[in-house]
Amino acid sequence: MKTSITLKKNSRLLSKIFCSVCIALAIACFASCEKGGSNSGGTDDPGTDPGTGGGETPAWTMQQVALAGVVRSLDGNPLSGVTVTTGSNSVTTNADGKFIFTEVGVVDKRVVLKFEKSGYFTLVRSNVKAGEIYLEAILQAKSAGDYTLSTSFAATAEKTLTVKDLKVKFPASSIVTADGSSYTGTVKADVFYLEPNNENWGGLMPGGDLSAVRSNGSEAQLISYGMVDVVLTDNSGNPLQLKTGSEAEITFPIPEGMDKNPPSTIPLWHFDETKGLWTEYGQAALQGNVYVGVTSHFSWINVDYPEATGTVKGKIKNKKKKPIGMDGKTGETTGTTGGTGDGTGGGTDDGTGGGTDDGTDDTDSPITKIKVSLEYGYPPDDPGDPIQYIYSTDLYPDSEGQFSIAVPADMPGRIVIQVWSSDSPNCYWTEVYLIPATAAGTTVNLDIEINFSQDPCSEHYDWKGEASVVIDGLRWATCNVNAPGVFADKPGDPGMFYQWGSKVGWSSSDPLANTDGSSWITDSDYIAWESANDPCPAGWRVPTSGELQNLTYTSVSSWGTSNGVPGRIFGSAPNALFLPAAGYRNGTTTAELIGLGLTGNYWSTSLSLGGGGGGSLSVDDGYHNNSGYYLNFSDSNADVSFGRVLESALSIRCVTDN
Repeated sequence: MKTSITLKKNSRLLSKIFCSVCIALAIACFASCEKGGSNSGGTDDPGTDPGTGGGETPAWTMQQVALAGVVRSLDGNPLSGVTVTTGSNSVTTNADGKFIFTEVGVVDKRVVLKFEKSGYFTLVRSNVKAGEIYLEAILQAKSAGDYTLSTSFAATAEKTLTVKDLKVKFPASSIVTADGSSYTGTVKADVFYLEPNNENWGGLMPGGDLSAVRSNGSEAQLISYGMVDVVLTDNSGNPLQLKTGSEAEITFPIPEGMDKNPPSTIPLWHFDETKGLWTEYGQAALQGNVYVGVTSHFSWINVDYPEATGTVKGKIKNKKKKPIGMDGKTGETTGTTGGTGDGTGGGTDDGTGGGTDDGTDDTDSPITKIKVSLEYGYPPDDPGDPIQYIYSTDLYPDSEGQFSIAVPADMPGRIVIQVWSSDSPNCYWTEVYLIPATAAGTTVNLDIEINFSQDPCSEHYDWKGEASVVIDGLRWATCNVNAPGVFADKPGDPGMFYQWGSKVGWSSSDPLANTDGSSWITDSDYIAWESANDPCPAGWRVPTSGELQNLTYTSVSSWGTSNGVPGRIFGSAPNALFLPAAGYRNGTTTAELIGLGLTGNYWSTSLSLGGGGGGSLSVDDGYHNNSGYYLNFSDSNADVSFGRVLESALSIRCVTDN
């Protein structure tokens, strides 16, 4: 059975429904327009050694598929020198992290690729074979970090490895060499804990679509509670493994937002790198707020809840009905965004892309990438509760704008379309649509027509669903504050201005107006910005002077535009932050608008007390002898200054500690 629907944009409604979802989730997978994609392969009995798949190693066949992609490091930079292998073909990524295949290895209708680089955890991607594929992958370095551990221990000793709240406990004298010989030397352990709330979840996860095979041979789509990769070697880099009859105990913490009514037991899954599928082989039991299970073999181990499978297919096009996607032959985008016109043009375009539209009403804009994110979860009992389960996947439509993905059945969700433009530091525009629940064994067909008449918007999302980027460990909103508690729609929007310590928004264009009809403050009592009078949305705050200073010190800064709006860009893609040059209103009784399009002025929470510098203004002039620190930039420089009187009204760009 198929259900066909036409989606209409509903961003505001969706943000209310999903306001507490932790969306830094993203799973890089392949675009597929092949009908009836299946996941097949051998099975493993629960509790047995998962080995390499629990059966005969399936033979791959080489098939013609146009496949292009890019590999990045965790910081978003292209990663060169990565060996990418599929079947009998192998290539190395170039300086831009890119690779191309025209022939790929296919196992049971699934394309399987392996990404390897010294000093990094190995990654395997797979999905149902399509006519053309574009993909992105992220490799995690083997080093000590927030989600990684690199350590050594004696093979004869009992040892527990801990990454955050995940634990892996080895019995004493349980390690042997790859051929099963006894080993009593030093064990080097590299551990990578990947939880669903990791903002780089998608690019780091093996497989890519969470497709799985249960112990009875049936197919499933997984809802992950977390996964771990443990790599054991001797000091020379030779692989080590658990000896026959030994088991390591793994403790998985329940991720935030998934701790409401967790099941008492949950299957354990091993990732079969040969087939590119997750395979069920055991169970973990709920003990308090953690799941505990055992494994007799190490590779990627996943603790996941299985769901039946539905399918979502779609086609993305612009207002002129032209498809937009990624070309698996070149890794380049196909089509254009269609600009800000109404798509009618002045010619005779018949809507199929083959006409002679002269484009006079439709300014085309070149794009560099388009991504489709599908996010699903069971609705909470209370609107303030987080969604209980999360399933998320990212994919890239083919050159005809088509995509297809298997999804957990009976779960409502949303689809996020993101388009990167060559003239924007972040994504060109983001549109969000509601997705109905997909019944098991059925297909929902999406006909998505996007209006690209908006300004650039960041592709990053934080725990509130608001656009954000992380620079030097601090999360910044990508849009200015507009009315109190509300972000502007687009990074190029100036938003509203605020006097220091006040929650009253003032217009950033003439005539002068505000949000509540109160009077312009001419004699500030400089009450410190706290949650009660902070104009940022809930969970966000006005930055300190040190945080603004750190932004100017640690980030690459350049003058630029966002869809024609001048401003300054801090950082570099994908973590680039655009601040519009909105000017400010001076602190006199006239509240004059100054510097529009020439300067940016953004408040901090920090005061400059007691005069000196620009802060020595006379009370007789209607000012306090206090001034505030603020970010000030023009087309030539950017720095944090003091001396802007508190009665001045400046822009606000929020940060969050979450």
